[in-house]
Amino acid sequence: VKTSKLTFEEINQFTQLPDVGNHQTDKWIAENLNNGLSREDILKQLLTGFSETFRYTLQPPILGEEQIDDFLFNTQAGFCVHYASSYLYVARRLGFATRMVTGYLGGEWQVSEGFLTVRQYDAHAWVEIWLENHWQRIDPTSYVAPQRVESGLEAGLSDGSEFLADEYFS
Repeated sequence: VKTSKLTFEEINQFTQLPDVGNHQTDKWIAENLNNGLSREDILKQLLTGFSETFRYTLQPPILGEEQIDDFLFNTQAGFCVHYASSYLYVARRLGFATRMVTGYLGGEWQVSEGFLTVRQYDAHAWVEIWLENHWQRIDPTSYVAPQRVESGLEAGLSDGSEFLADEYFS
């Protein structure tokens, strides 16, 4: 892991947020800070909340205009991008340099052919946060659906009928 300092431009980039919206989330953050919670403890509280009251689904309810607020305080159901973007928003609002990372998680080893098959449903999103002069990986999905991270998408769904539900040959 490379350690260094972020430049002013990088700090600007990785702490950037929209000018408007998500007032309920901003109020929740301010209340927690006023109650003496540290920035790190607020992020831990967010992750704990994911594990206690949220649901992992590929068919989340449609979010309103203030998407982070709607997700955190109303629907509490979504997939990796919902969890990663909500964590990213709160972390940036707290002043942490944070970035979303997308890629693939999983795949199926083809023994006879000697290669790994990676499919679209292996796509995944997580967050990296700048702490102690290096990027540290945080996967908010692992708090709501650890099976998704450890055993693949199908294992992480509470409703197995969601897996490939819109596919012609599902």
